[in-house]
Amino acid sequence: MARGINKVFLIGNLGDDPTIRTTASGINVANISMVTNEQHKNTQTGQIEETAQWHKVVLWGKTAEIAKKYLKKGSQLFIEGKIQPGNTLLMNAGASGLASVIIPMAKAFDVRVITTVLTEEIASKITHLGANRIVVTTKEDIAQVLREELEAGHPVDVAIDCLGGEIMGKCIHYLSHGARWIMIAALAGVKTEIDLKNIYVRNVRIIGSTLRSRTPAVKAQILAGIVRDVYPKIEAGLVKP
Repeated sequence: MARGINKVFLIGNLGDDPTIRTTASGINVANISMVTNEQHKNTQTGQIEETAQWHKVVLWGKTAEIAKKYLKKGSQLFIEGKIQPGNTLLMNAGASGLASVIIPMAKAFDVRVITTVLTEEIASKITHLGANRIVVTTKEDIAQVLREELEAGHPVDVAIDCLGGEIMGKCIHYLSHGARWIMIAALAGVKTEIDLKNIYVRNVRIIGSTLRSRTPAVKAQILAGIVRDVYPKIEAGLVKP
């Protein structure tokens, strides 16, 4: 059986202002109706026709409050699915401060994690983070490791990369269909060589991301997601950097 992809993208407009309610436990919930439009050619008349599909979306917690504040009828909206339990995450630079948070956070959400370090000594110091595989890059070729993972049925679905450089272009060949490679820095170099055919055949996306350039509204949405989804994991002791 072919491997499925648990991911959805919606780009459309709100059909009405969000409606918000509060649950008995005090959690805000926003319901929105979103319309997406597609054009197609009528084979009988030869004319271009447009069809509309409506989608019901539910937002929770602070995200619901943000929707109420910033969204209104006609607003354009882009909704994308997130990493799911069972997915595989590549977190480069496993000894970094960011990795010390991302790895246990990902494990708390049942995500499989591969990370990289330079030496076995460093690897021994981060075992408590719980990564499924720690790759010592002075002894193993990370591109070959990702190839092995792909062939074993565990391809990387999301990569968070602060290194970049030549190795990035070599690794991106061995991702899952629809994977995302997120660049947050380029400490190992700003240039690489990429096989573009691999990008469109596998439907891989390379995403540049920095928090500093985000709008206050987007930052608020990110914070709301952390408060809603991550803080309970920290309080329960499941995330321990």
